[in-house]
Amino acid sequence: DCRCLQLLRGGQLTQAVNIVDCQRLEQAGWIHPRHVTVPLRTAGGVVGVMNLVLPRRRVLTTRELATLSAIGDQIGLAAERARLYDEVLAKDALRGELLQKLITAHEDERRRIARELHDEAGQALTALILNLEVTERSSTVPGEQQRLRRLRGIAEDTLAELRKMIYDLRPTILDDLGL
Repeated sequence: DCRCLQLLRGGQLTQAVNIVDCQRLEQAGWIHPRHVTVPLRTAGGVVGVMNLVLPRRRVLTTRELATLSAIGDQIGLAAERARLYDEVLAKDALRGELLQKLITAHEDERRRIARELHDEAGQALTALILNLEVTERSSTVPGEQQRLRRLRGIAEDTLAELRKMIYDLRPTILDDLGL
């Protein structure tokens, strides 16, 4: 612990100040250590300090301290912007993951619907067409064959339309090549 950190925690460090006899620099082996402590401020408060070691017997003037305070404010703002930028990147990555999950869920649902249409309705229509064809061939009533042929045509058109809907829901190229 040292005086500049005590000032920072106490909320008393509002501008750059000359610190004489720094405890941390003494512990690091400096003889007669002195430094300037500059608060790194943002709109939300002080986020840290910048210490500049001074030569022996050097004390900065009020104007030099004001300049260092302005520099500290700029460094604090840059640090805050970097933090905010990282936050935006993290949120953007999360949004991308959620979007990918949404697309996957949509594709899975389309695949399921297409499979159900193919398996249930498609097979039922195919069975209907085959039964109409067998009945048409075995029918001996002259007008009935034509009516059965027309019904089979309607069923075949419906099956073709169903296959088109299935393809529109899930084009096979997606399974082959993907997006």
